[in-house]
Amino acid sequence: DAFYPELSGITDSIINTGTELAREGHQVEFFVPRYSKKAYVVADVAQKEIDLGPNVKIHRVLALPVPTPTMQGHAVIINPFRAFFAQGKFDIVHSHGFFGAGIDAFFFSKIKSAPLVGTNHTIIESFVRYFPYSHPFIEKILVKYVIWYYNLCNFVTAPSVFLLDDMKRKGLKSDSGHIPNPVASEFYDKDMKKDALKKEL
Repeated sequence: DAFYPELSGITDSIINTGTELAREGHQVEFFVPRYSKKAYVVADVAQKEIDLGPNVKIHRVLALPVPTPTMQGHAVIINPFRAFFAQGKFDIVHSHGFFGAGIDAFFFSKIKSAPLVGTNHTIIESFVRYFPYSHPFIEKILVKYVIWYYNLCNFVTAPSVFLLDDMKRKGLKSDSGHIPNPVASEFYDKDMKKDALKKEL
């Protein structure tokens, strides 16, 4: 439920992973929210599709705006029949979320007979505290829901061992492994030294 133009580390991770897979020759298809004009305004970018190269297709699906800290949040409206309209064979269905898009991914994997890989990027109770409707009771229900969802997956990844261990303590039973988030190397200037950067910034 997060993708361009939403300002989010999850969005960055999804795009970086997908473009690298495409660069290596894989065909990648994203099924992501259709964002409102306001989301593009918040990000200060033109309201047009991002170009991720010839091996990447982006399918924008119906989504509803939801109040999030980024003021760009959208939730995919679940459509269990979406996979029937997707052409071709899918080797893997990879979900980066456990709400609308994640549930769609589950149905997609069943209909296309493809394994479902789920990536969890966050400890949900820490994240949801920043939402306007946060409450300890809601946090407890969400934790149970998140573990239930990832136990539907054939394999679960997380960017840190700590997060995977936390999920296992809470009841994760699916096979799992730690895969760090990719980082675009162009953001780093190897010629800059720590002291110089501290002074400059």
